[in-house]
Parts: sequence; structure tokens; C-alpha cells
Amino acid sequence: MRNNTFQGFRIIFAIGVVLSHCAFLPVIGAYLSPLSNVCFFFMLSGFLLRLTFKEQSFLTFIRKKLFRIWPLHLLMLLAMVVVKVVSGTFDITTTNFFTLFAHIFLIQTWIPNIDVATAYYTISWFLSSLLFCFIVGYFLLKYIAREKKWAKLLLYVLTGLLITIKIIIAIILPNDNKWGYYLVYLCPLACLPDFLLGFILFEAFKKTNIPEKTRVIFQIVSLCLIAFMFFSKHWLPINFSRGFYTIPFNLFLIYSFSKETKMSSSIFGNKIMVFLGIVSFEVYLVHDLIITGLKKYTSILDWLSNNVHPSVCALLIVIVSVIIAVSYHFAFNLLIGLFKKKQKY
Repeated sequence: MRNNTFQGFRIIFAIGVVLSHCAFLPVIGAYLSPLSNVCFFFMLSGFLLRLTFKEQSFLTFIRKKLFRIWPLHLLMLLAMVVVKVVSGTFDITTTNFFTLFAHIFLIQTWIPNIDVATAYYTISWFLSSLLFCFIVGYFLLKYIAREKKWAKLLLYVLTGLLITIKIIIAIILPNDNKWGYYLVYLCPLACLPDFLLGFILFEAFKKTNIPEKTRVIFQIVSLCLIAFMFFSKHWLPINFSRGFYTIPFNLFLIYSFSKETKMSSSIFGNKIMVFLGIVSFEVYLVHDLIITGLKKYTSILDWLSNNVHPSVCALLIVIVSVIIAVSYHFAFNLLIGLFKKKQKY
């Protein structure tokens, strides 16, 4: 079942991630919660995988995922290496090459070191953890689809256990503790419960049928709660900024919009939002390079911040990221089309 509304949310949350990485700007840093919107993407990925899952071989499944992830990831990785070489910050050491190897094969978040997990372009850690979630999700769904009771039991137990551990660590360890940051935010096992909650949410979606008028009310309330989540920096204890408190907000949002209404279709599921949602992955991946380039090699952000307004800097970063993402999307599809055409002959 196609749900165009989720495409619209993809670009909104992708821009939310971009803005959260603009915390060096006074306005963004003062008001926008640094808490990432990444939790939403893990939940939505889990929900959509459960919704669209079809029996197929693991190799076919993982090949499709890597085809979507790897090309742009490797391009961004190469670009960041070039930036480091040009700026003279690329160290030719065994450790650095090991880190590069880990990033190429998306295993960097399994190394319990923040500097390794976020080296080169910071946001690639998300791909590493997401790939792990897809692998676990594939095997769980394979056995759930075959009505294996132990698979469903494992789903609920594993999700509950990992969320409990995540919350305890987030509360106990100080906000600036590197181990706490890794264990609650970067570690694949910390991301897995968010992903699996998408599976569990699918059960609620499948078993309930809410009238459209009630669903519209749910949707409006969930949007208000998400707006609060985005701007909650001043109202929550600092340790909560690691993200676990967003779980109910994101669950309610995905559930409310799991079936489209006329309102959700017209606002979030229109052609423009759907297209932007399609390129949201590219926006997410390219924005780190855009921020690095504008900060290090131009003075435009400083000029805009001092002479116009800091928020214009954030707007510029978003616009440039979207333009580069759209350009890559069309260029990549053109290359794939030419390759397929050549294969026919």
C-alpha cells in the first residue's frame, strides 16, 4: 500500500537533521533542539519494511539496500577524503586507513569510538546502523511471515530490553560523556529498538481502523507534538537531548499518518513533497559536505550572519543541499538509464 504522506515527512525530517547540524549558528543553537530526528527515520524504515516485506533471498534483499546506499555514500566519502587531503588534515597512519576501511564497508559504528564512528563525514554512522537494522529486520520478518511464534516473542522481548537499557544509560551518564553518547545514540544496538518499534507499530496499524475525522484530529495533535519536540530545548533536562523521549512522539506521528486522509494527502503527499521526499536521502547525505565547504572555504556564512541574519545561513545550507541532492538524483538516474540501454545492445 503506497503512502505518499511519508515521502513528505521524509524531507521535513531530513531538513530537521540539516538544521540540527547548524547549531553553530546562534539562532538555531539557541532554539532548535539538538536532539536528532534520526529516531523517526529508524522507526519509519522499520514500519515500511514490515509493510512492504516480500519473501526473497537475503542476497537479493541486501543488494537492493546497498544499491540505494553505497554509491552516494562512497562519493561523499571520497569527497571528504579529498577535502582532508587538500586542507592537509589527512594523516597517513594505520589507524586512519583502518577507519577509512570501516567507513567504506559501513561497519564504523561497531567500533566503540566516537571519533571513528563519525570520522570523514559525520552522518555516515546512520548508514552503518541502518544497514545492521535491515539485516536483523530481514531475518525477523522472514520467520514472522512463516508464523513462527518465537520470532514475535523475540521481537517484543528484544525491543523492550534494548529500550530499557538505552533509557537507563541516557539517564545515568552525563550528557557530555562519550561512552553515553556512543551507547545511546551511535551504537547499532541503540538504534535497533527504534527500528523494531516500527515493526510493532505495524501490528497496531493492521488491527485498528479509525474513522477519517478522528484520524485527522490525531494527525493535527501529532503535528503539534512534533513541533514541540523540535523546539523543546529549554523545557527538558539536558540528558534527554540524546533522543529516547522522542519515541512516543514519533510513534504517534507515524501511526496517525499510517493511513492517508484528504488533509495529509494535499499537504504532505502532493507531487512536490513526494519528489522532495524521494531525494531526502540525498539531502541527508550531502549536507555535511555542504556545511564543511561553506564554513571552511568561503566567508559567506559569516557575512550573512553578521550583515543579514543567522537564520539565512541555515536557509542557504538547506537550499544548496536540496539543489545538489536533486542534481545527483537526476545524474545518477541518467547514468543508470544509459547503462541499461547499453546492456540491451
